[in-house]
Amino acid sequence: MKNTLKKIAAIVLVSATMLSLAACSKGSSAKKITKEEFIFKAEKEGYQIMDGDLETDNMTVSVVAYNSDGSVLLQYTNFTSKDSAKLYFDSMKDVAEDGKKSGEIKKLSTSSSKIEATDDTNYTVFVYAEDMIVIAITDADKSSAADSVLKTIGVL
Repeated sequence: MKNTLKKIAAIVLVSATMLSLAACSKGSSAKKITKEEFIFKAEKEGYQIMDGDLETDNMTVSVVAYNSDGSVLLQYTNFTSKDSAKLYFDSMKDVAEDGKKSGEIKKLSTSSSKIEATDDTNYTVFVYAEDMIVIAITDADKSSAADSVLKTIGVL
């Protein structure tokens, strides 16, 4: 009887752990989209596009999109490699964590593919997947608009 209870308890604990890990990862996995998909989906949502074929040592393209009232700004950046994108994302995570420690950032949430930061006036989201980063910036009280468009364009 004791062994049966121990086995059941172990199964319950393992199941609870698995569920909590699944809950933590839910919504944090980003999906890579191409520049063309970004432009198509953003325009479909009524966003204006500023296409600046930017080329540096680490980035190959950057596109900016903004909605009609300018309250949400999106930036799509494609990097020359996955390593370059990851390095940039990790450096932004470090900056955000430093901002949280100093009090500049009031609310911060990070995962392996997403950074959400809110300060006194702005809400900023960095979404990283493979060799792509999409950034959304809006007023702190309009975070749902940024989250919604990130889901609509398919990166979340």
